[in-house]
Amino acid sequence: MSAFLGPIHYWLYQKIEIQSTISSKIEMFLEEKQPEATKQLDQKYGEIATGELEEMINHENIHGWLQAEIVKTESRLAAAVTTLIEMKPDSMEAIRGIFYDEGVKRGKDFSITNAKEAFKAINDTLLDGMPCDHVNEIKEQDEEHVQWVRTTDIHKPHWDEVGGDSNHYHLLREAYIKGILKESDYGYGKAEENLFEIRRENKK
Repeated sequence: MSAFLGPIHYWLYQKIEIQSTISSKIEMFLEEKQPEATKQLDQKYGEIATGELEEMINHENIHGWLQAEIVKTESRLAAAVTTLIEMKPDSMEAIRGIFYDEGVKRGKDFSITNAKEAFKAINDTLLDGMPCDHVNEIKEQDEEHVQWVRTTDIHKPHWDEVGGDSNHYHLLREAYIKGILKESDYGYGKAEENLFEIRRENKK
């Protein structure tokens, strides 16, 4: 593995950071119900990496370090959400709000004037494994419409591991995407099982 960092590594690390930010907000919510919850997650899964990538990453094993960070943030998110819902079943709406608000915030970083740009905004910010996993495969795309298939549910094993329900993740993911697209002319939906699309719509 190359010891040199490239744009794709920074791109992936940014996606990890975004999910870690969301997880941290949920962990703060959880702390109100279960003091030291974050400390317990640190002990079980490891602390969330913060700071400049080049100062933290293992330059001799770039791929391995990034993969480990993905597993860490996926596991922490699944554990935090699952624990919070078990303790307070009606907290799902508040968690959805965290995802939606983060989506709105991230959406401001993009100029979304067509469907391709909308898909890019989603793909540049949502964590879907490593690039080599090819989780999202585009089937159709033009200026008004992008349709893609989810080749595998890469998140499910992390939720299964903590005894959670990966359907919760996908509901939260949908809230995040709707947040990103809030100020655009595009909407997001599920065409059929594992087939998703972005399409221009009249939001007025």
